[in-house]
Amino acid sequence: MSTEINQQEIAGLTGTTSAMIAGAAESLGQVFGVSVDLALASITAGPGPAEDSLRFVSEFGGVASGRSWLVLAKSDAASIIKSTPKGAGMSDEDVLGEPGVSVLSEAIGLMVAGAATAISNELGELVDISPPSVSPSPETADESVIATFGGEVPGKPAFKIIWEFDSGLAADLGERWLATHQEPVPTTAAPVEPPASAATPPPAAAPAAP
Repeated sequence: MSTEINQQEIAGLTGTTSAMIAGAAESLGQVFGVSVDLALASITAGPGPAEDSLRFVSEFGGVASGRSWLVLAKSDAASIIKSTPKGAGMSDEDVLGEPGVSVLSEAIGLMVAGAATAISNELGELVDISPPSVSPSPETADESVIATFGGEVPGKPAFKIIWEFDSGLAADLGERWLATHQEPVPTTAAPVEPPASAATPPPAAAPAAP
């Protein structure tokens, strides 16, 4: 059964993913040893790219549940791997082989942990994200929402990361964000009628002339 996400929930998901990616960027900076900038570029209907890419799958739990995939084009994955201290001296063959993917898995794991902490703090409720694992096949949700982020590391090539959420998870995250960030609608009290004033007595008659 499909779950559709509406525009209001997408607005909530924008806030959610922005908070998550801020935490992810801080954790990814530990891998590079320098500050990493990750910025949300777009949120669109999925599914995301399946071919010529590396996909890491994670399960969400807590106040929002479902499956997500972090997706990187192989060219971007290679750029990230070569930019890390562990991957700097790797041969082209090793970069997208087991040694390079191991380095990338460590980086993605730190990103996901940082994202889980950031969004849990933001919502004030636990959002648990399982450690990501390499998806052995180009699996994806039948219906999903993808958030695309642009990444920059000083002195390194720019890269792109896609975070894909199954539509049910995307709706959950959007709803939770809206529930904790929307301003309450002020309640307008009904006007109070002033009490009825006592009837004003008629003026006294003027005394008769003598």
